[in-house]
Amino acid sequence: MEFETDEELPTFEPYVATSFDHSMSRVHLAAFLTFSLNEPSKAIPILEHGVERLIQYLPFLTGNVAFSTRVPGKDNVFEIQPPTKQFLLQLPMLRIKYHEQPIFSRYSRYVVAQDIFLNEDIIPIPFALAEDYPSPVIRFQANVMLDWIIICYNFHHTAIDGIGTAVILDAFAALCRSPNAGPEIIRTNPLKEQQCRLKIFEAAFALSIKGHSQNADLSSLCKLMPSSIPYIPTSRNFVLDADKIAKLKTECATILKNKSNHHASKISSNTIFTAVIWLCTIRAIIKAEPTPTPTKSCAALVTEARSKLRPNLPPSYIGNAVILHDVYTPLAAIISSTTGSKNKTHITPRIDRDDIKLLAELASSVHTALGSVTNETIRELISANAASDNWAANTRPRDVEISSPVFALGSQVDAGTCGHGECSEG
Repeated sequence: MEFETDEELPTFEPYVATSFDHSMSRVHLAAFLTFSLNEPSKAIPILEHGVERLIQYLPFLTGNVAFSTRVPGKDNVFEIQPPTKQFLLQLPMLRIKYHEQPIFSRYSRYVVAQDIFLNEDIIPIPFALAEDYPSPVIRFQANVMLDWIIICYNFHHTAIDGIGTAVILDAFAALCRSPNAGPEIIRTNPLKEQQCRLKIFEAAFALSIKGHSQNADLSSLCKLMPSSIPYIPTSRNFVLDADKIAKLKTECATILKNKSNHHASKISSNTIFTAVIWLCTIRAIIKAEPTPTPTKSCAALVTEARSKLRPNLPPSYIGNAVILHDVYTPLAAIISSTTGSKNKTHITPRIDRDDIKLLAELASSVHTALGSVTNETIRELISANAASDNWAANTRPRDVEISSPVFALGSQVDAGTCGHGECSEG
């Protein structure tokens, strides 16, 4: 995709990132779509045309995350600004890369190798740009093999969240399916996005103006800590069997019911998934420390805010609309079960009755935490950011941040003649 003149460049008015955007880690995240095709090269023009029309209708996707001086008296403010022609030439919206060697796992040609994202040859944005500004909002790379295309996309978490990427992919696929369709085929547009950002700013500054964000507890939410984000990310496959998660859900619900816990009937598979990740993380930390001393563990749950904020934000909003909601659990029982003799002798991973009891307690804590997120909770968090003199993302120490798999586009993407793409996260 080339632009002969500056007039052909996608254009939009720069805009300041919202309080939701500023609360996210400053990282590029990667994900990919896999397409099985008999003649992959024939799909390239369709993909190129799809991206061309995507940025025609949503030009801000070509933008860069950059430091801003548009908010007087505030430090570490970001804005999304149009790219230069040179920047788009250096980092095009869609890069085509042909691979002679397969990039699938040696165990299965249908499974992408687990270290795929450690290879800069298949991603559109170099790792170093995550630490440099201006930095692209989103970029795509089509990796073409003999009978496959793997589309890898990187997006900057300061500008887009998981639901936002799903909206973008849905729009991209629709434009590939219907090459002659107009902008009405897309669920959002620049004006709708602007209106959503205005709602967020109004919600954030409403409490700040009233002085509520001067509360000591809210001010502490903006306390800065050193960043622990690695220069090069580690990507590993983590596969959970849906049937086993459903079985764990049933067993955890039974345990909670026997304890007269009113959450028993409300525990979801997603809650169990979160509890499993949390328990695995806690045990990994305990085993890495010869003498664990913490008395409690903190997990940050990535919690959707579109439907909870008043007035609501539409599900088609591309920008960030999630919060990190902390939940705590005592560690005594987990430390005991992890360092006990049974955990030192067996090699094959297993789950016993005590593990299920621990999962049930964690799942109950997660359910309570997620249920406590309200319009008021969200407004207080984003207004704390707005009231702060430093808008840098809050990086308070937590053992793990867990994003709901519901936020990611885990189903197929119908790209018409390009086929159906299977979505995966990196």
